[in-house]
Amino acid sequence: MFQGKDIEELVKLLEAREASLFHACQFADFQSYLTIGGIPSRARLEADQQAFTAFETDESDRHKGVWDKVFLNLPDFGTTFAKGGAGVPNHWC
Repeated sequence: MFQGKDIEELVKLLEAREASLFHACQFADFQSYLTIGGIPSRARLEADQQAFTAFETDESDRHKGVWDKVFLNLPDFGTTFAKGGAGVPNHWC
């Protein structure tokens, strides 16, 4: 999990590369992220007894050994959707 100075360094790197970072989540997950103070892995959420939304891939992610990883999206799914792809854009408020 990125925290403190590591977040600042990551932000600087993404800005230097003019890259966007997207992480969509459900409200319960977002509340847990605020409690923990970052975007944690699902293993961290589970260990800290924080609420998180179940995914169809949870069992597979555990089996593949990626339960302790954080998945983020660099592409904008709105662009994928606009070009006829299967990506579904997030709703921006």
